[in-house]
Amino acid sequence: MIPESENFSKGRRALTNNFLDGANYVFKYSRSINDLVRIGEEYSEELLSEGDPFFTRNWADKEYSQSFIGGPRSEADKMPFSSDYIEEEELTNSIQAFNEILAEVDMGGAFKKAKLIATEKPTGIFDFGLASPGLYRKQEFFSKELKKDEPFLFADELPGIVPGLYVEKNAMGQFWYAMKDGKKYEMTKQQKGTEALKIKAPDAKLEYATSVKKVYVTFKREGGKANFVDLYVGVGGLGGMQSSGMLARALPVMLAARYFESMGIRTRINASRMYHNQGNIFNFCWTIKDFGADLDFKRIAVDTADTRWFRWNLWRYSSAIAIKEYDVANRGSGTTIYGGSYMASCRGRWRNWYFDQMKENKVPFVNLKPELMIFGGLENPPSEYRYEGPEGTVYKQIKEEFLKILDSVDFSFNKPQDAVRRIHQRMVVENGVSMDRFQDYVSNLLKRSYQFPTRGMYATPENEQVKMIDNYITRSADFGKYLQQLQ
Repeated sequence: MIPESENFSKGRRALTNNFLDGANYVFKYSRSINDLVRIGEEYSEELLSEGDPFFTRNWADKEYSQSFIGGPRSEADKMPFSSDYIEEEELTNSIQAFNEILAEVDMGGAFKKAKLIATEKPTGIFDFGLASPGLYRKQEFFSKELKKDEPFLFADELPGIVPGLYVEKNAMGQFWYAMKDGKKYEMTKQQKGTEALKIKAPDAKLEYATSVKKVYVTFKREGGKANFVDLYVGVGGLGGMQSSGMLARALPVMLAARYFESMGIRTRINASRMYHNQGNIFNFCWTIKDFGADLDFKRIAVDTADTRWFRWNLWRYSSAIAIKEYDVANRGSGTTIYGGSYMASCRGRWRNWYFDQMKENKVPFVNLKPELMIFGGLENPPSEYRYEGPEGTVYKQIKEEFLKILDSVDFSFNKPQDAVRRIHQRMVVENGVSMDRFQDYVSNLLKRSYQFPTRGMYATPENEQVKMIDNYITRSADFGKYLQQLQ
């Protein structure tokens, strides 16, 4: 039962968020973009073969579908994902700017920087400096003729590629592969990844190896309870939103992940396609970077900020999933949710839904605090973004949202009074922010972390409400004590 003390009642009133409690919530989580593509293609084919009237009208009629995605799309644009981001130069400039922001950030010991150690296990970050003394190019063997005659000869290789184990070298230095029927193919020796790059396979790259053993660096595990942070970044945007604007929205989350990983905090990044349409709130999520995996900023940018992927296949797959799993006729588009009341409503219900899915073993289990499932990113991103330096408006917004994510985690991991002290030092002492703005910032930060719905789909159970209110009251009380010390 919910306690009836005055403080508890105030806490419950402050945190209760029943905005859109009558909406229908359509949620879907995929472990990776590959899983989303697989199920999306499967459902799409089934709906077309079944002659589903809604899906067929929207996705079999090319002229009609082109009309609502913004005009004709070339085959190159109809892509599930790519190894290249459409705004490559802007991504590079933005990542370089991370160093400027990180150099300015001083969290006053909130998080201890993790020690790096060298290891043989390829679970860390590949260090070219360690590897360079023994670095060499990995090889593959390719035959254009074999590719034409026997394209599916080796299931784990691209057509025309033969594993080196089956290739023989003659006295003339030529490489040959012999079929069981006696037919031979002359093979070309080339750097591994050459054929994949040639055919533009996803994530294609030239591959290297090293004779040096310890060439990976990873964070030293100090023992004790592991810390996890689960970050969500929005995908897509309204009609005028360009890829660079979507990238600007994602940058604070990318920056936070880089910071947390440097502190040894295990971080997951998920793409979140969240929008509303005709009384339905949709949130289709997939993991881009899992806990313990390396950060790949290009992969994150492609998944979350590439108009070619967003305004074609993601819409189609979302439409198919909504119809097949929820019996909701939707063509995958609607009003994108950036923040505000819509985000607050969906965020709390998504947390509850995900925890229910964990109990039923339908999604990966993570020993995670609900407040550390953080939906971040710019709430008002520009339609188009060009890196403008530290004095630029968008740059400042990116930094502010990044710090907001750090402050939320600081409150959860550390003593609340210490977290408040760090925020006060940064905002009031160092940057001259008014006390009123400082107090509003902390109050809103706590509400954002602990808000919950009590009515409608995926409402928070009473026992979980008690935990959230307890955490909120504790942190609010410590905030009040700190303010008294300042007087």
